Amino acid sequence: MSILNEIGSEALDLDMTVNPSKSMIMPICFLKSSPCFLNPIPPEIYASSVKLLGVTISSNLKWDIHVKDIIHKANASIALLKLLNKYSVLPSHSLRLDASFACLHLEYACPVWHPGISCEESKIESIQKRALRIIFKEGKVPYSLLLKKASLETLERRRSSLCLRFSKNAITNPRTASIFPKRHSPSRLRQPRAVSEPIPVLSPFAALLPDMKKPLSPSSQKK
Repeated sequence: MSILNEIGSEALDLDMTVNPSKSMIMPICFLKSSPCFLNPIPPEIYASSVKLLGVTISSNLKWDIHVKDIIHKANASIALLKLLNKYSVLPSHSLRLDASFACLHLEYACPVWHPGISCEESKIESIQKRALRIIFKEGKVPYSLLLKKASLETLERRRSSLCLRFSKNAITNPRTASIFPKRHSPSRLRQPRAVSEPIPVLSPFAALLPDMKKPLSPSSQKK
């Protein structure tokens, strides 16, 4: 907060003003009361979500708005599949069109947002289910059989493989390898204790042991 106030005071000293048409502020705060700035910020530049390089980032750090956006774009691409069915296009060509347009939106920048869409997973998967039923003209066939017929995987599995491939490339790339923590060599943190020799402890019955090992006399056996 102090850094922002310093920037604001320096801007006032230099007679710099914010251009609302070229500026945007998205505050991310989970406190009950929002922070107050030293210099007032025009309300027209406040935004609850910002699109950065094709990915919609919300102020609550959730991906529901981004999921709605990519689903809307994918649905517009699926409308082309209905037009292709009128001209008896081969399913292989329709599958290629679906992968080039609809799946492109559903997998774009998935390493950023895929780990946080557990609630919206079924909504995204329904896009591919609908596309396959349009391509093969089979509305009552299970989704698993349609995937097998098209030689495809689920969108969730494809995004997981893309995220894994991205992480491996990022670790091996010298430009981004320094971001990730270094792997520690396997070592045993706990060393086994050396077994020490037992310490002899004198028992109060130690003196009686030799007498107890002797055979009983005949007189004592008669008793």
